[in-house]
Amino acid sequence: MKEAYVVLPNNEVAHKERYNRECGGFIHPSVSFGGKVTLGRNVVIEEGTHIGKECFIGHNAVIRPDCILDDYSELRVNGWMANNVRVGHHSVIYNYANLAMGTIVGSYVYFGVRSTTTNAQDIVLHRGREFKCQAPIICSGVRIATAVTILPGITVNQNALVGAGSLVTKDIPGYEMWFGSPAVHRGYVGSQDVPEDWKKHGGG
Repeated sequence: MKEAYVVLPNNEVAHKERYNRECGGFIHPSVSFGGKVTLGRNVVIEEGTHIGKECFIGHNAVIRPDCILDDYSELRVNGWMANNVRVGHHSVIYNYANLAMGTIVGSYVYFGVRSTTTNAQDIVLHRGREFKCQAPIICSGVRIATAVTILPGITVNQNALVGAGSLVTKDIPGYEMWFGSPAVHRGYVGSQDVPEDWKKHGGG
């Protein structure tokens, strides 16, 4: 496994063990693959996670316990999925992006470079208060540009577009274009921007 990227053909334990020996990362034995996956080097995938068929995971990416990365989706270089994150099929989580614990991402989503979700209204570390997870929901067909921050409990509805550098503080209706800090409504997303494959399967 000297190549920059390694293809694991199936879910056999031997492939995971060889990856762990030779590629600098760690795949927990309980991780399940739905089929062939492509991995960069130094990837960490923790227990209870499911990776769908034909997924791509870039160098140094981390997937914490009990996540799902569904079929044909990608987690690019240095991407991070915290515990209990769900990513639908045909979605791309781009370089250095961070999905906070509990975030739900639909199918055919683009989540841009260095964008992040957050999941708590109160920072409770060392304060003796209970952590209450309020993770965002990003619906199918959504496009999130570079360096966007989505606050806790927000829903970005289907086929919305969020511009670069935005701070999302309110729910975004479907088929709307928002940007700014805080993000505000700036226009609408046309039907030509609905993914064709999704249209074929009844989406959009």
